[in-house]
Amino acid sequence: MAERSWRGLPLIVGGYKALRQAAIQATDELVQRPIVLIGGCTGNGKTQLVCSRPDGIDLEGLAHHRGSSFGRTLQDQHPQATFENHLAVSLLKKAEQQTRWCWKMKAI
Repeated sequence: MAERSWRGLPLIVGGYKALRQAAIQATDELVQRPIVLIGGCTGNGKTQLVCSRPDGIDLEGLAHHRGSSFGRTLQDQHPQATFENHLAVSLLKKAEQQTRWCWKMKAI
C-alpha cells in the first residue's frame, strides 16, 4: 500500500480514501482483542493509569476531548475521521506487543 515519494516519505497508493479504508480495517481487526475499560469519577487518575500501561490508549487524548471539567484542552477537538485515523495509528504501533487493550472511559 505504501510506496516512497520523491522526498523519501511514505506515499499512500490510492490517496486519502485508501488511507481511510486501511485505518478502518485495521481498527476493526485490532479491537477484536480483549479490552479492559478503566472508569471512574473525574480527577481520580484514570488518564495517568492508562497512559502508564504498555497496552493503554487514551481515547479522550486522541480525540482532544473537551467535555471534562478538568480535562479541557486548548486545542480544537478533532473531527471524527481524524480521531479514527489517530486511533488506528495508536493501535498499529502497539499491536505486535499487546494481546489486549486498556482504555479509559468517562464515568456515567
